[in-house]
Order: sequence, then C-alpha cells, then structure tokens
Amino acid sequence: MQFEIVIQGDKLVVEKFKKMGYAASFAVNAMNKVGLFMMEVEDEIFDYQGFRGGGPGWLPYSEEWGKRKEHEGLDLRILHAKLELRESMTKLGSPHQIFDVTPKSVNLGSTLVYADIENAIRPFTQFTPDDLREIRNIITEHLMKVWGEEAIL
Repeated sequence: MQFEIVIQGDKLVVEKFKKMGYAASFAVNAMNKVGLFMMEVEDEIFDYQGFRGGGPGWLPYSEEWGKRKEHEGLDLRILHAKLELRESMTKLGSPHQIFDVTPKSVNLGSTLVYADIENAIRPFTQFTPDDLREIRNIITEHLMKVWGEEAIL
C-alpha cells in the first residue's frame, strides 16, 4: 500500500515559477519598455547637457565651432547642431537610430560616425543608479504579472 500527499499550493507555486521562467525567456514587451525608458533618460541627458544625475556636464565646444554654428543658424546647445545625434538617441524610428530589442536585451545607439567620439568626450549614455533601479523595476513588474495570474493545475 502507498500513500501520496499532494499539496495543491505546491503545484500552484511550481506552475507559477514555470510561467515566470517562460516570461523571463520571452520578455520582448518588457525590453521594449526598457528601451523606451532609456530614450527618456537620453532625452533628459541632452536637455541638461550632461548635468543630469550629478554629472559634471559636457565640455563646451570651441569658440570657432560656436561661431560657425551661429553663422550657419545651427542649434547652439552642445551636441545639438542639427539635432541628428539627439534624435537618434531619443526618438523611436529616427534615421540614424539603432534600436534592437530581443527577448533578453535592448541595444540603443546611433549610426552617426561621430557618435562614439562625442560619447567619449561628452558622455551621453550614462545611467544613474536610480535609472538602473527603474530598469530592474520594469523587468520585475513583467515577471510579477505572471506570478499574479492563476496557474493551470
């Protein structure tokens, strides 16, 4: 004779963990939200010209470049001459934007030749601890939605 004790709550927890594992492997919706949040952060960084989150701010451009920008009617703010760099980092679907989302990652960048050089001199891809916390919250929310659903026994 054999007896087996089955606790229904255990089955429910196991099923919910399985669903969370699936949600973690296929998190495209969460990664899209993360990408859009990253663009919001980039927008603020450009608004504050690097001063956001206690950053030191961007190095000013040369006097010569300032005169040229003024003469050509370009935007006088740092890294804003034609707005191409800013828009590539902040506006979904911009011509020079790299925005690749997979179930497990987000890649936001710019195809502009000068983007990497400018980012080394005037960092525009810096995220604060609060930004990283918000990214974790977006992903956690995605996973916890599954936990709240009724599991199929």
